[in-house]
Amino acid sequence: MAVRIYRPIKSSTKNVAASMTTVHRFVQEIHMLGSNRLCQLRDLIKCSGDYMEPGEFSDKIPHMKNEAFSRVLPNSKGAGVEATRTPIALEHYKSAFFFIEDCFYNDNRWQDCQDISEVIRHWSSDPKRKIGPFKTAVMEETCIKDLTLRLGMEYSISWRNLLV
Repeated sequence: MAVRIYRPIKSSTKNVAASMTTVHRFVQEIHMLGSNRLCQLRDLIKCSGDYMEPGEFSDKIPHMKNEAFSRVLPNSKGAGVEATRTPIALEHYKSAFFFIEDCFYNDNRWQDCQDISEVIRHWSSDPKRKIGPFKTAVMEETCIKDLTLRLGMEYSISWRNLLV
């Protein structure tokens, strides 16, 4: 099975027509076996946001000019000494889910993972919204062959720093 990853669509409330005509930008294609688990697919998806340092840095702006380019500092013998660094988003935000056919597949591999789909499921539980109910499953226990997929259908991925 081939999984294609596209860049997110930027929507604009100011220019709805322009946001509707945005061309989907293909950024990655992953080939998987039916025996592969959803967590293996998640680990292969690359996002530039995963490698950013999360947090508020306005108090460090004058110093960042020098720090940004000195991750590895050379010592007097020519060997590198790693500077103290802030964990990147990939290390800090570990929670994620896939939303496929009315089911949230949550990643629970680490102790600090949270069910970030819970807020959406709670919101959708209001009968006035006429949406849901949604199921949940565990990403690391679900094989690709266990999914019921529709060809050509777009499915959602949400991850760590996008919903935190």
